[in-house]
Amino acid sequence: MREFLSTKIKPKLKLEESTTVNLDSSMSAATINALIAAQPKNLDGYTLTFQFADGTYTLNDTLDFYNFYGGGYLNIYGNASNNSLSTTKAVHLDFSGTDGLDGILAKDVSGVSLDVRYIKVSLANASNHAYGISFDNCSNATCWYNYVTAAGVSYGRGYFATHGTSCHIEKCYVTGLSIAFYMSYYSQSYIRDCDESGTQPAHGIYANAGAIVGRYGTYPTASSVNFYEASGAEIHT
Repeated sequence: MREFLSTKIKPKLKLEESTTVNLDSSMSAATINALIAAQPKNLDGYTLTFQFADGTYTLNDTLDFYNFYGGGYLNIYGNASNNSLSTTKAVHLDFSGTDGLDGILAKDVSGVSLDVRYIKVSLANASNHAYGISFDNCSNATCWYNYVTAAGVSYGRGYFATHGTSCHIEKCYVTGLSIAFYMSYYSQSYIRDCDESGTQPAHGIYANAGAIVGRYGTYPTASSVNFYEASGAEIHT
């Protein structure tokens, strides 16, 4: 038994070189989440990229990017040619088969530069909140050239930052949803040159619970309120 244990292959405790994990639309949410979970959480200064190939991914669970640390870069990428403020994205993550199902969730990513780019996320929000791209307790997040869409405007949030997250969101589109950009719980966010397409969100930028938001350039025009501050939060131009 001792000999077996000594020669057994153990999972890596930290990333040993810059690594790309290739994903394709034949994969289920469970398969993708297993590949995410299998990567070392300590990036040790290297770059870990999750690269989605072109296509529509029909997903029945949230994609969870949890607990990465140790410096370096964590990239979640679609097709890099979709590098403009546009609703056209070659990578489409479709969560709309389940009402209220969240899309991409990055949580407890500390000391790592987190970057989400070139992705379309579809949600179903008929009677439950669904969150498109979320950053929860992430120390340095950026979100460029993405598109979050849902049919209704009574529920759901497009882009979400909370629990001390620091993030920069630029050139991202939104369609529908109750709130396009929901910044909460002492997060610090910079939102620049974003817009809505088609159905307007009910709220554009909603800052809550001590969040600080800076905005510049274009922003989603809302059907109800463009900018809303609550519970000590502030939105600055």
